[in-house]
Amino acid sequence: MNKYEYFLGRADLPNAVKIGLRMAFDSEEALYKASDEDILECACLKDAERAKFLSFRRTFDLTREWDELLEKEISIVTAFDKAYPSRLSEVYHPPYILYYRGTLPAPDDRLIAMVGSRECSGYGKKMATELAGALVKNGFGIVSGMALGIDGFSQTGAIGAGGKTYALLGCGVDVIYPKKHEDLYYSVIEHGAVLSELPPGTVPLKQHFPSRNRLISGLAEKTIVVEARERSGSLITADFALEQGRDVYAVPGRDTDPMSAGTNRLIYEGANIILSKEQVIADFLALPDSLPFPRQNSASDEHNSENSVINSLEKDELVVYSIFDFYPKNLEAACKETDYSPLAFLSIVMGLCERGLLKEVFKNEYIRC
Repeated sequence: MNKYEYFLGRADLPNAVKIGLRMAFDSEEALYKASDEDILECACLKDAERAKFLSFRRTFDLTREWDELLEKEISIVTAFDKAYPSRLSEVYHPPYILYYRGTLPAPDDRLIAMVGSRECSGYGKKMATELAGALVKNGFGIVSGMALGIDGFSQTGAIGAGGKTYALLGCGVDVIYPKKHEDLYYSVIEHGAVLSELPPGTVPLKQHFPSRNRLISGLAEKTIVVEARERSGSLITADFALEQGRDVYAVPGRDTDPMSAGTNRLIYEGANIILSKEQVIADFLALPDSLPFPRQNSASDEHNSENSVINSLEKDELVVYSIFDFYPKNLEAACKETDYSPLAFLSIVMGLCERGLLKEVFKNEYIRC
């Protein structure tokens, strides 16, 4: 952990570019002290990125910013540090830097993600609390997002049973969100850590959370969805888990209960059903390396298949597809980045959705799948 790592972490550049810069200059310190000419010649940066990065380096007060970070008792770890959680290196666009308060998980820690609805039922609260408690008593740690509802009850259950828990935030680690979870925030720090890829001081905005969800599933070896509506951020986490080759489990509910519509759908589509605490513990302990249900293709086969689909796109489709990322983007704002009419743009977006390349996560807001 050093101030030069923090400097590169704060640069407004994609994670892959930051990692490329670190490799090109051998160290963050060498990058910080490099000449403008060396940076201008660096193949890692696009033309617009070069100007932006040089401007950032001139104006960023590293000493003051670093002192403020230490005063807030915030630690950092980068993708080049041994302490960096190895599972996160396998996710799409792994964070170059993670900010955290507390203690990072050990490399051999077995972690389970637990997510679900904010407006959960009494049944959901009971299942989240009891499942988390049973898991930590059997040597697992709990990963979640510290949100109201299932997330909070899962992490409270883990702490109450004397276990470890880790919260991935959609804001800076110095921002307590939601405010109602202030006590939980400090308890998580004491029994694990709060983590974020977003710089300190970043406020919680809805576009941060889908990308944050890939880290919740990415840090864990399995994901449990306790309760979820048909359209829920928890289902995005489950999608990320499956894309990352991780097991997904779901708690069933009554078919008349809208809070269980999402979990019932997951089970219908092939996720593992949780019948009892004893059953899920037996599964996790007896089959640590098994897949949850039959899979026809390996992760590499699926990646190659995805590339094949992308390579088959027409020029107009590629233009529109390239505009979107894992952060939700408003349809109208995205259209303004092109020369297409709103109707033509919408038609292309709908076609990409049908091919499984884009997905609507909020009303009129889309992400790449």
